[in-house]
Amino acid sequence: MSWLLSAIARVEDGEGRIVGAALAVRPAGRVVTCAHVVNHALGRPYDHPTRPDSPISLHFLEAGVRVRGKVIAWSPWEEQDVAVLEIADEDEPTFRARVRPVPLYRMGRLEGRRFRAFGFPRGYPQGRWAYGDLQGKIPTGRIQARSGELGAGYSGGPVQETQMGRVVGLISAVDEPGARAFLIPVQAIAEVCEGIERLESHFPFSPLTDGLTGPSVTDVEHFWEVYLGTPENPVPFGGRRDAWPRWTPGSRIPTIPMPSSLSPPAGASRPCWPGGWRMWWPATGPRWPSCR
Repeated sequence: MSWLLSAIARVEDGEGRIVGAALAVRPAGRVVTCAHVVNHALGRPYDHPTRPDSPISLHFLEAGVRVRGKVIAWSPWEEQDVAVLEIADEDEPTFRARVRPVPLYRMGRLEGRRFRAFGFPRGYPQGRWAYGDLQGKIPTGRIQARSGELGAGYSGGPVQETQMGRVVGLISAVDEPGARAFLIPVQAIAEVCEGIERLESHFPFSPLTDGLTGPSVTDVEHFWEVYLGTPENPVPFGGRRDAWPRWTPGSRIPTIPMPSSLSPPAGASRPCWPGGWRMWWPATGPRWPSCR
């Protein structure tokens, strides 16, 4: 997914050494990473508590852009471990022209989902993907994950759940011997900087509604709930199960299995599709049962 790679930057110290990763987010001109990554870039202890004033060097490899960012929001390692940077004024035109920021998603359920994360471990200056499974929230508010592929160099890198490709957090810490990692969820980033744009992902209709914004999202979700139901209370065929007998021609009419390559004419009701019913084929040609 090059759209995500173009938003990922290497965070470098004053001598050009890679100390972690960062991600361009919305609104344009904002970049998020870990507070301890910023401290490493400036040669400070990883848990230094105060917000720095010095600019941070960012290299967006996919976009071919080097820029500097100033920390505008800060939560140190002992708290949320979040740093939000604003691109320097002189670099902003180039940044906006070449870097495409990505949306962040706040999701209620992360447990059990597969993920991938991008970082810059030793020996991979161009970066590398690592894969694993999200496990659940711990008392600090971070999300524990299981992965034997993560290590130093992934801090600040984006965590993308693989089902829908949503960015749900940043890698904060890695326990290599235990094959565990801990990520900062999007909600924690939003608490540090309210101006960061985030989208809500609502179970169970998130695959149908993610990316939609505004009051209409509630209307769409209500429509799906009435039409499909929920996993706990399914509503097959828009609640028209009682009308099922009228959708089939009946046993007294010769039937044949419906070929999978055929599709109903325009305007035919789509709830007819998944049924297991058969179309009947009189001498005048195929006929579609009424779905009204």
